[in-house]
Amino acid sequence: MSDIRLFNLKKNKDLKRTKLLKYELQDLIERNALELLGVTIVFSNINITNKNGEIVESLGYDEDRRIVVIEYHTSKFGQTINKGLEYLDYIRQNIGKIKVLFKEKLGDSAKELIYDPRLIAIGEEYTEYDGKAISFLPFDIDLIKCMVLDKEIVLLEKIYQNFVGSSVKFSDDINLNRLYNLLDDAVYSLSDEVSKSFLNGCVSYRRIKNFMYIYYQDGLYVVLKNSMGYKKYLINTNKDIEKLTPLIEAAYDEN
Repeated sequence: MSDIRLFNLKKNKDLKRTKLLKYELQDLIERNALELLGVTIVFSNINITNKNGEIVESLGYDEDRRIVVIEYHTSKFGQTINKGLEYLDYIRQNIGKIKVLFKEKLGDSAKELIYDPRLIAIGEEYTEYDGKAISFLPFDIDLIKCMVLDKEIVLLEKIYQNFVGSSVKFSDDINLNRLYNLLDDAVYSLSDEVSKSFLNGCVSYRRIKNFMYIYYQDGLYVVLKNSMGYKKYLINTNKDIEKLTPLIEAAYDEN
């Protein structure tokens, strides 16, 4: 796997890689989780299983209000992914308990969360075997490589992903579904880093963070996210998609 080298032309020097301890990496990510990952951290280092040593390092929810487990590692080898998978399975098997846990922390807003969890594993390196291993699993998983340079520059790169997709059909209108499929193809043509979720009648697309949504409400709408916020577009024809394509690319690049 290739590495990344950054060079500061103004200062005429390489940016040096900062080696972080595991708790330092966790602290950095948790303090900036919403900006870096689109995740709101609710719990840190929490034992949800009541078994000794089984600590979920970060537990929160993403921009779809879906439960997210984050696990970290700072070495090339470890049990980060396996641990995360155990926690995903436990949450699925104990949804009632997890709902109570979040309600105690968030109050009534916990009712809005989606208790179908996904995993983000963050570390310095992954192998091709890791990517192949997660491809057979019935979970949504992102393996993200993290590098810190000169103690202030953070690089995140999605190395592998697995998402459990479901077919999307907004209505029995053939033209409507045709337009959706054209939009879907346009998004996936951007890169193989794109994944999507279909929750509560809305399709959301993400790289590391969400950048686009599609939903139906008396018409087919696309919502794009950029540095200025969110903007909604009504899609009626192929020309609407053609006009929107550059804006989709821009939203993808910003997120």
